[in-house]
Amino acid sequence: MQPVAVEWLADRLGLMWNAMGHSRDPGVATAWLHETTRLLSDIPGDIAADAIDEAVKASERGFMPSVGEIRKFADPMVAKRKRALVRLNAVTNYQARKPEEVERPSSTQIADILRQTGFADVAERLKAERS
Repeated sequence: MQPVAVEWLADRLGLMWNAMGHSRDPGVATAWLHETTRLLSDIPGDIAADAIDEAVKASERGFMPSVGEIRKFADPMVAKRKRALVRLNAVTNYQARKPEEVERPSSTQIADILRQTGFADVAERLKAERS
């Protein structure tokens, strides 16, 4: 999840700016480059590269994609990566516990859960069996 290298992102965006034939006014280019870099700098580098490519390919008339169009591709990739990291963390930090160490819910807690999830009839049978 390491954020993109800002220098790489600025170079890539600068190339896109020039390739798309935008204004040659250095003030406009500098402001655009600064803000676009700022708004995309939290994305991991490989995801930023892929998202920019996908947004450029999806551009219908050869216009440079906006930050929102790039993020439309990047954000789901980032979410997928975060889910994978959570799973990987769970696997690498898993510590098996002995069955006697696992907290067991009481029959009252089980009955409450059953009632809350729409299984009141099962909860009542459980209560009757325990009585």
